[in-house]
This record gives sequence, C-alpha cells and structure tokens, in this order.
Amino acid sequence: MPRFLRMSIIVFLVFCCLFFLTFFGLVQQGRSDIQRELSAGQALAGLLFQLADDNPQRLALLEEAQVRHLVIKVQHSLTFQDFDGHDEIPAWFYRMIWSENLFQNAITVSLPDGQRMWLVANPFDEVEEVWESVVLVFVLFVVAFSIAILAAYYGRRIGVKPFQQLLSSLYVQPEKPFQFSASLNAYDVPEARQLAACFSQMSDALELEQKSNQRLTEELMALQEKERAYLARELHDDLGQYVTGIRAQSYLISQAPENAALVKQTADRIIEHCQAMQEGFLRLVRSLHPVMLEPLGLSQSLQGLVVQWQQSSGIKCRVCLPEVLPPLQKDAATHIYRLVQEALNNVARHACANRVLVTMNLTEKGLEVIVDDDGQGLQANMVQGVGLRSMYERARSMNAHLQFVSNAGQGLKIILQVPCFQEGVS
Repeated sequence: MPRFLRMSIIVFLVFCCLFFLTFFGLVQQGRSDIQRELSAGQALAGLLFQLADDNPQRLALLEEAQVRHLVIKVQHSLTFQDFDGHDEIPAWFYRMIWSENLFQNAITVSLPDGQRMWLVANPFDEVEEVWESVVLVFVLFVVAFSIAILAAYYGRRIGVKPFQQLLSSLYVQPEKPFQFSASLNAYDVPEARQLAACFSQMSDALELEQKSNQRLTEELMALQEKERAYLARELHDDLGQYVTGIRAQSYLISQAPENAALVKQTADRIIEHCQAMQEGFLRLVRSLHPVMLEPLGLSQSLQGLVVQWQQSSGIKCRVCLPEVLPPLQKDAATHIYRLVQEALNNVARHACANRVLVTMNLTEKGLEVIVDDDGQGLQANMVQGVGLRSMYERARSMNAHLQFVSNAGQGLKIILQVPCFQEGVS
C-alpha cells in the first residue's frame, strides 16, 4: 500500500473519531435542551389551560393561537404526524436523541361537539436545531478533511520533488555509462535547498573525479605502452645485440679450433659480452621490481637506490636512516621503496634541484619518511599525473598519511607517516 494512501486512511480515521466524539457531545447537549424546552412547554400548556377555564370563547382563541414548542389541536385523537417539523428530521435521529412518549404529559379538554382539544409540548423545533448543528459539523469535518488531504498531497509533492529529481539525476543511461544529469533546481524549502547544494557539490566533485580517472587511465595506458617499448628496446638493442655477438663469436671458434690465440681472444669477448648481458638483465629486473629489497632490507635498498639515482641524475643526495626500522605492514617496504623512487624521479625530471635529503624518523605512531629538495616546488593549479596518484594510492594501501609541503621557488618536502604493525618486514 502506498505511503500516502496509508497516511490518508490514518487521517480519515482520526477525523472520524473526532466527528463521533463531537456528535456524541451534541446529542447529549441536545437531550438536555429538549428536556428543558419540554418542561417549559408543559408548564405553558398548563397555564393556558387554567386561563381558558372551559370558557368557549377563550378556547376558540386558544385554538387559533400559534405558540412555539407547543402543539394545540382540536380533533378526536393526536398522532406523531400532527407535530410540526416531524418530517424535517430523520426518524433514526429522533429515536436516538429522544425516546420518551410525547403524549404522557398531554393536556386534553373535552369540547361540546364531542371533539377534544390537545395541548402537548412539541420537541421537534429543538430536535431540528440539534440536527442542523450535526449536519453543519459534518460538513465542516468533510471540508477540513479535504483541505488536510489536499495540503498533505501538495506538501508531499513539494517535499518529494527534490528526491525525485535526485533519483532522476542519479539514473545512469545505458548508452552513456557513468554520466549523470546532476543539476538540481533551487527550492524554497531551506532543507531541500541545502540538499540540492550539497548534491550539486558532490556531483561536481564526482564529475571532476571521473574526468581525472579517465585522464589517468589514458596516461596509464600510454605508460604501459611506453614500458613495453622500453622492454622491447632493451631486449633488442642491448641484450639482443650481445646474444647476436656471442653467437657469431661462437661460430668463429667452431671454424678455427686449431688457432689458440683466436680462440682465447674470442672467448674473452664472449665473457665480456656475457658480463654486460648480465648487468643489462640486472638493470632491467631492478627497473621492474626491487629484487634486493628482501635479502638486504629497506634501509640498504634505499641507500643503494640513492647511490644509483645520484650517479644517473648528477644531483647530490644524502640519506639519513635509523639503525633499526620498526615492524611494518606486509608489502609496506615495497611501497615505501617505490614511493621514494618516484619522488626522486620527479625531482630529476621537474624540480631543477641541486640537492635532495632523504630521511627516516621513528615516531610514537610509526615511521616517518621525508624526501626534501631545494627545487622550484609544486606549481599552482598543477594537475596530478600518474606518478603522484600512484604515491597517494601506495600511501592509502598502507593506511599511511602522505603530505606535500611546498612554496613556489622554495622546494618541496614530501612527508609520509606510516603506522607500525606487529607483523611484517623491517
């Protein structure tokens, strides 16, 4: 059952209860008024009877008199239909409000012609007034109920309209996934206006995030192709050339086995090529994964990374590490290593720095990693690329806090605060 229908039924039942309570009160008050009017009518009938004193002229005048709340009839017998106003009141309502016999206190006068004059108190005028009050109250309750339902319906439409527009804005079209028509109108209701403003802000943030994700996806795909091109170039231009040289030199040895000097010279070249090929493999493997991290640990791996980066970039870099690292979360060492590596690569590509300082500090909450350079700092309105996003994602995966402190022209300080765990690598 719809909520509005349930609410309408509840309101209807409440109005019915109130109407019946009011109806019961009117009936009780009507009975008291009828009893009072009947007593007054009976007293008036007795007084008129005494004044008439069987005088024919006075009785004739009394027969022509029109007295409210009193029936004066000259006839052999008196029935219910002889009362004025009896046909204007429903019989069930009269029986409900007054059930006593009207003729038990009637005053009768025998006339010379054999007929009788009846003097009876008439309650129908008072009953009619009570009935008119009941009808008026019923009409007022019907009008009030109609106004309440209309007001509730209008209020519901006004209140539900923001939510309907919100749902329609959140509806995702199959042909346009992840695209929302999320602009909400301004409303007169303060709460609805606040809801529209908050939702519009959330929608704008979501739209910006979607565009950022789309851009990062494109950059990630381009980076993937770049990595594949790099691997193909390394395998072809470096390792492939060494393999080709070794094959040619081996063929040369097989063709002149009796020439000892040539065999020795060729063998030395093969050894040099194998050494160079091994170094190329190690360099390639290190670019893909820090294989020395597990056997050496995080501290020595970072020191080796700093030495290698300083040689390749030509920028002075100093590292300050504690003697013992606290226990870290699983894979936290790899994330810290990669994050420092990405920070150093960004310094080499963008910072125009002369020196870099990499430090690790033990804090009450865990480990603090700082990469500080004296370069040009972050530019205003800079768009985050894959590198910065990957740093944030690595920090999030460790439940760590990553902060960039920078002023234009005064360098950049990257602060990573990593919580410690009972189990993990150190």
